[in-house]
Amino acid sequence: MRPAFPLRVVVLASLLPLFAPVAHTAPTTRAPLFFFDGPLADLADEGLPFRLTAAFPTALDPISDRLGAVDARWTVGTGFASVYDNFDTGTNSVRDRGRDGLLFNAGRQTLWRVPVTLPAGALRLEIEAGLNYTTRSLPANGTHLSFSLFAGLEWSSAPDDPREWIAGIRWFHLSHGGLFGVNGGYDGLLFRVGRRWNF
Repeated sequence: MRPAFPLRVVVLASLLPLFAPVAHTAPTTRAPLFFFDGPLADLADEGLPFRLTAAFPTALDPISDRLGAVDARWTVGTGFASVYDNFDTGTNSVRDRGRDGLLFNAGRQTLWRVPVTLPAGALRLEIEAGLNYTTRSLPANGTHLSFSLFAGLEWSSAPDDPREWIAGIRWFHLSHGGLFGVNGGYDGLLFRVGRRWNF
């Protein structure tokens, strides 16, 4: 028997609150931020992603507002992934050949203030969820389309300042829960550097 509400419908319905911004949480600046993400550690020896991302400040949605978030951004990015072969140690053979490819990502990032005092700047916890598409499977035993999840710490030289600089460390996870075929996931650690730009 098929479920009354397919998983795809449940996932899409859960995203609807993101498009209902809370009026009093409008960002103090609309100037976008631009980031570069590079690999620090490939946790399962599957590949190395490199990303360029543009982030556009937006109002908080009702859920993140109730959870005490301080900032939200829509993100869109592109990059390159060096994908390794999927090697089967049991048969001592390559099961899936890795091929380098381009990647494209879009999502929503939410940030919370970390209550610590620093000599300069501010520390924030960040979570970003979205969709990721690669022209080659990432990892090699995965698929082209996956959900993406980032979580990490972000240091800001001066939040919302026109000349704000960003540095951070992020966990990067790809998975789709079997919605688009074989669910070969990816996990890695990334470093992040970025800057806010006013045009």
